Amino acid sequence: MADPFERSIRGRSSPGVWVTITPADSDLANVLQALAWKVDGAVHVSHIDDAGATVECTVPTGTLATNIFHPGRISRVWATGTTATGFLGQY
Repeated sequence: MADPFERSIRGRSSPGVWVTITPADSDLANVLQALAWKVDGAVHVSHIDDAGATVECTVPTGTLATNIFHPGRISRVWATGTTATGFLGQY
């Protein structure tokens, strides 16, 4: 999967493209720099850590705010284990 910002310093002012994300149990076409969702629920994602390894985690309902972009190198938003809806990503 493409990660056009692999060597970039990430921040809210970084350039990017905004896309609607549909959770699926397969990798995204591009690694996201940030992810937001409109309706609260559990969010099951895979992200790439600083060492380049893929790490899977689930953010429980109510842990992170909705309608706010949360930074990270997100490679997958899983359908399995995700109950939040209304995803928007930036890559």
